[in-house]
Amino acid sequence: SRLRTPTPAHARAGMRALTLPRTRPSHRLHACTCVALLADAALALSPGDVAVIGISAGPPAAVDLLALGTVPAGTAVRVTDAGVRADGSLRAGEGILTWEPSSDVEAGTVVRWASGATSPDFSETQSGFSVATGGDSVVVYEDDSSVPQGMAFVFAATTASSDFDEDALDDLSCALPPGLEVGASAVALGLSEGISVAEARYDGPREGTREELRAHIADPSQWLP
Repeated sequence: SRLRTPTPAHARAGMRALTLPRTRPSHRLHACTCVALLADAALALSPGDVAVIGISAGPPAAVDLLALGTVPAGTAVRVTDAGVRADGSLRAGEGILTWEPSSDVEAGTVVRWASGATSPDFSETQSGFSVATGGDSVVVYEDDSSVPQGMAFVFAATTASSDFDEDALDDLSCALPPGLEVGASAVALGLSEGISVAEARYDGPREGTREELRAHIADPSQWLP
């Protein structure tokens, strides 16, 4: 089936159609962002089911997420600015947000977290989340006790460089999470190796199959800095 965004008929409180805010002129800065999905029971999501479509260091700092599959009510979606290590673990000392929708979220729905604003269904699980202008990360995953890192990753975006790092050795770097694929469920948005942007937003096609939209979103040429 084909998905189409925006989908105003599906809008809920705190959710909006796929109309992203205009960003400011790009800045050459380091940044990497990772979004994570957690669930206590069976895995609710597959790679690419929730995508990052907007990242801004602000002010205010903000992250936009697009559901490309149904996100069941009560699924704990964690959003962290921690980079992913080579072994699939998260770098310590960073913040974590939790998005836990109170009702099922349909494909085509966009949700936003912004610092200093009321973001329905978002809470702070671990303090310190921010999108730093000098370098950061945002990754999506679910808890999965069957793998060593304890996480099944769903999506990752980095604005730190035009490629993912081998390891997250500092707060500017982010490795490609296990199970994700660049061009399908992960995107590197930097201008070149080691040269990043402070903000980026998806500006590609709004209609297509789930697979087509995943590929467009994971294509850096479809983004604006």
